[in-house]
Amino acid sequence: MEGLEPVHTHKKEETPGTSGTATAAWLLVGASLLLLGLGGAALLVWWALVFHPSNQQLWMVPVSLVLLGTPMVAWLSIFTSSACRRFDMMRTMRARSMQEQPVIVVQTERTEMGGS
Repeated sequence: MEGLEPVHTHKKEETPGTSGTATAAWLLVGASLLLLGLGGAALLVWWALVFHPSNQQLWMVPVSLVLLGTPMVAWLSIFTSSACRRFDMMRTMRARSMQEQPVIVVQTERTEMGGS
């Protein structure tokens, strides 16, 4: 059995330094979205505690809601797009495997039971 190699080998070819850069970029995006959301929440809490009783500085409410809602919409779009890509990839792989599978038809002989 020497010299036999597997037919299907999948090696992910990476260029040096790309995986670390991609991870750092995702961490930076995640941290900035988190800080943006926390800033919006802090602005809304500040307005509620200080300015709400006198109905002053009303501009702070929509700005804080935008700052609070933007990261949620961004994360929702990121996760749904990656989920859709995964489902599409699974669907195409399933369709390929169905096309590659041979159709096997089994015919059996009928024998009549009964003596003559």
